[in-house]
Amino acid sequence: MGMKIMKMTARFKENAGLTLTEMMVVVAIIGFLTVLAVPDYLAWSSKAKLRDATALVAGNINLARVGAINQGTSVTVTLCYLANPCPGTTANPTPSRVTVFFQNPTGVNILPVLNLNPLIVLTDASNNVVASPQDVQFSQVGIRQFIGTNANNLCVTNTGAYTACAGGNAQVFNFRNERNLNYRAVIAPSGKATWCYTPTCAGQ
Repeated sequence: MGMKIMKMTARFKENAGLTLTEMMVVVAIIGFLTVLAVPDYLAWSSKAKLRDATALVAGNINLARVGAINQGTSVTVTLCYLANPCPGTTANPTPSRVTVFFQNPTGVNILPVLNLNPLIVLTDASNNVVASPQDVQFSQVGIRQFIGTNANNLCVTNTGAYTACAGGNAQVFNFRNERNLNYRAVIAPSGKATWCYTPTCAGQ
């Protein structure tokens, strides 16, 4: 019995581990799977950053609206990118990334200034990078008071098509990442802000 156990132990020792060829095959498989996975991960990460930034802007626009109601004053949300003027030009030089301000009539920010990821840009109706600013203002009761003062401002119909900005249309801020994926923040005439993937967005 003891001899049989010794023979089995010796056989296990002979068969233990992997040969160099087997190790090379395993390494090659891992390398191949990594090459396949990295582009998908980068695309997912880029999309997630764009989604999070757009949701953050829409969420803060809603907070600015609430701030207008609570403080009994109008609040202007301004998005700046690449070009002046920005609110408080001397304190905020030409931004190299999309920067969002939430200011009352005296120029005081009622919320912290947002600086979006540098790979995210502000675009126009043709999906081209647009020199800002773009803006929207809320009244003391949280209604979108006017569609903004800047020529770059964009509005959409309830089908999502671009249209001239007017009181009955939703206003939008379009964002694009380095992979040409688009999301937009939508501000309804009531002042409520939402966000979505561009092709499915429509003013409500």
